[in-house]
Amino acid sequence: QVAGTKDMMQVLGTAVKEIETTVQEISAHVRKPSEFAYEPYSTKEDIAAVDLGQDPPLLATAIQSMIYDESDPRDDADLSLPFYQRKNKAKAKWLVEVILHKRMVSGNPLRATVQKQVAEKITKNAGDRRRAKKREVQARDNLLRIPGKRRREGEEEGGEG
Repeated sequence: QVAGTKDMMQVLGTAVKEIETTVQEISAHVRKPSEFAYEPYSTKEDIAAVDLGQDPPLLATAIQSMIYDESDPRDDADLSLPFYQRKNKAKAKWLVEVILHKRMVSGNPLRATVQKQVAEKITKNAGDRRRAKKREVQARDNLLRIPGKRRREGEEEGGEG
């Protein structure tokens, strides 16, 4: 029985070596995933810092706030536009691509779904931003408006006609 165990161990050792060789041969032919290009908009570390495991649309919002600079007039304008109307198409596309990369989405049906979710969330955020800016302008105008001025202007116009 001892000799049988020794023989069995040799057989298993040979089988393991054959498996290792086969795995190495297969891995030589497997396409390696390409490294995602985080530059020029961010770094892998910065993206990892905002990636808290949230769903893709919320991750897109977090990344968008990181890569768009509101003090840059072009970025500020883009932030108020629906996703598919953004002027900086490369940055908008990169935003979706980084989400797909981080969430390891590659299948076509799932990919399209995630892209749509991200675009809808970014478009909703843009609408919220436009409405907030409009409210700010209205509030500022209300502060500058002199009470009763419209009535006096209307009376003057009515008196002249």
